[in-house]
Amino acid sequence: MMSAMLTRIHIQSPGFNLQTVLQSDALPALIEFVQKHRVTDIETLQRHRRHGALARSGKAPATLAPLNPESTAQRTRLAELSAEAVFANLTAATFPEKLLVATGWLEAHQTEATPPHRRDIKRLLVRLGNEPPANPGRDFRSAMNEGWLVENGERCLNVTNEGWAKISSLLSPAS
Repeated sequence: MMSAMLTRIHIQSPGFNLQTVLQSDALPALIEFVQKHRVTDIETLQRHRRHGALARSGKAPATLAPLNPESTAQRTRLAELSAEAVFANLTAATFPEKLLVATGWLEAHQTEATPPHRRDIKRLLVRLGNEPPANPGRDFRSAMNEGWLVENGERCLNVTNEGWAKISSLLSPAS
């Protein structure tokens, strides 16, 4: 006698937590239900992912909007410079601001559609002699809470229009 396959599910929502085991004949209906009701809009997913931190910060969620002309100009400016030149002309900056500038530089130099990954941002900073603090995650969250960076995929970030404006204010005109 073959034993029936059981399906374990876990559903979480604010104020609701359900864990149960379903009979095998429920799996097709469960898959159909999930496919019908799943969220595919990236902005909704990003808002949901950052909801807790944003609620504490009191700021509206940052979104990845199309670049405005000023942002496009700043991105083009960074694309023409080496990372060393950018950081040599960086005015006094906090670590979240350095993360922002490094993300912007990587984004301006990317050749593929994937946004810069957190590990690549940290590697660039280390290469430039800007050793990350013990908890760089807090600084990434600070930059996101300021509205400068937005998550775009698993541990990947993009610079927002607000972020490009902040980069412009951090870099001296000579760079």
